[in-house]
Amino acid sequence: MKTKSKTVFTWKKLAICLLLICLWQIGQAQTTWAQSSPTQTGANTAVASLTIQGQVHNATANAPLSAAMPVTLYAYNDSYTQTNSFSTTLEADGRFSFALDNMPTNWVYLASVTFNGLEYTSDIGQPSSANSLDLPITVYERTSDPAAITVPQLEIVLTPLGEQIQVTELYTFNNEATAVFGGAPDDPQARTITISVPESAQNPTFERGAGPNLGFLPVSTFRQERGQWVDSQPLRPGPSSLTLLVTYNVPATEVAHLNHALNYPVDRVRLSMPENGLQLDSADWQQEASQSNGGDEVALTYGRANLAAGQVLTIPLAVDQPAANGSEWLLSAIILLAIAGIAGRMIYLRRRPLPVLTDEDSFLNA
Repeated sequence: MKTKSKTVFTWKKLAICLLLICLWQIGQAQTTWAQSSPTQTGANTAVASLTIQGQVHNATANAPLSAAMPVTLYAYNDSYTQTNSFSTTLEADGRFSFALDNMPTNWVYLASVTFNGLEYTSDIGQPSSANSLDLPITVYERTSDPAAITVPQLEIVLTPLGEQIQVTELYTFNNEATAVFGGAPDDPQARTITISVPESAQNPTFERGAGPNLGFLPVSTFRQERGQWVDSQPLRPGPSSLTLLVTYNVPATEVAHLNHALNYPVDRVRLSMPENGLQLDSADWQQEASQSNGGDEVALTYGRANLAAGQVLTIPLAVDQPAANGSEWLLSAIILLAIAGIAGRMIYLRRRPLPVLTDEDSFLNA
């Protein structure tokens, strides 16, 4: 009995790892250090004088940031270990400048400023042969209007586990405003992303995408409020601003209705479940081509499109014979989703300076 439990746990771990690879391997923003960092020269020589400058641009107002606020410059060696930091004050025209002496030529630099309670950074840069470097920073105002929040893709995987059905929902959020979606900086109870789950949902968990090939991190900022789960984490502007993994269980009764509201417009929903054990009975869902992993596992896939904010997503299920090994099905479903082209629908983001993660009120650099 203990051996079986250990095997199931191992399958789950492997399945989750494959899920992360499928979802983050292709088509994400180039915002990790490995992607945005320049090529190191490897030479440990020094430059007599170095000028690092830039301008802080308020993208919401489309104007330079004129507030006299501190700007910090961080220096890193060729192992990306922070070796030094420097401070100055932003000028009236939004510009800043650092005059440095005897700096190693193989160091790289990153500029940072805090605006409305959030820390924003430049790209990582390395000085040119002209002994100068430009590190512009883009910042945004805050907005509490959710009208610009959309979900271009929602992936749902159903996994029979004996008397339970595990529901895994993967949301991709866009923030189409030129502003940070979030409440006031001094309001810890500010409402941002709101997620609904079925009334019968048990033990919901939330995980945030940490970046390309970096997997997911547990989210501690969600709280239950009037039957919904509400996050307080600000949402940066742009496409694929947030990838959120929501997991919960529901009882595998004879007829299970997985109904919950959609709080934002959803362009497309894709549902996957095993061929044996569950049946979907609804004309609202369009069945797509079944997929096989080459063995005994077959995935049934269904799709819906253009769902409005406030619409109830209904998944009427008939439970026949629960799969003997739900964890193996979960692994197969992930592989089949990858084959069906999840990677192809991921949105390519243009490269932009993004805020760094400093605390629960700061962005994920993802």
